[in-house]
Amino acid sequence: MNPVLLSSKVHTYQTPPEVLDLVRAVAPIGLDPATAPDNPTGARCYLTEAHDGLKTDWRTSLGEIVFLNPPYGRAIGTWTDRVVRQGVPTISLTPARPDAQWWIRAARDADDGVFWEGRIHFIDPATCRPVETLCKKTGKMKSSKAAFPVNLMIHNASGRLIDRFREVFGPKGTLFSVLGSR
Repeated sequence: MNPVLLSSKVHTYQTPPEVLDLVRAVAPIGLDPATAPDNPTGARCYLTEAHDGLKTDWRTSLGEIVFLNPPYGRAIGTWTDRVVRQGVPTISLTPARPDAQWWIRAARDADDGVFWEGRIHFIDPATCRPVETLCKKTGKMKSSKAAFPVNLMIHNASGRLIDRFREVFGPKGTLFSVLGSR
């Protein structure tokens, strides 16, 4: 297993295409506030580290959503708190960490969420392929799944958008809603 996948040292791994396809099936991505310069999400508008998505307004056009795969490090709570404060329909992909305060706050304010079944393969931006690690047994490089479970949450959404989220992501894992949220 790649030890970097267990740490917060690399913040540039990208969302796998199969996850992005599902996000786009919910609604067009109008903004990705934490992406790479090559805009791998295909968002109409995007912000890179140079633009600082934490300090920029997250407005989108009617019918579009924000998609956020935040940097997975100590600042992740700042990103997930921003999702709630912006008030813009947002789907976020984060580690499933129900023991972390940032996750609890995000889940309490979510309209809905899904725990992804199994582990995903993040994309290495240097190769545009799934992250690889050296297999000690064979001495060959092989694709590595994330060492942690993930979930997607939808915030600030209307009934139709929430229904579409459930329809699209329901078959991919276990849906969850927080009773008494919002």
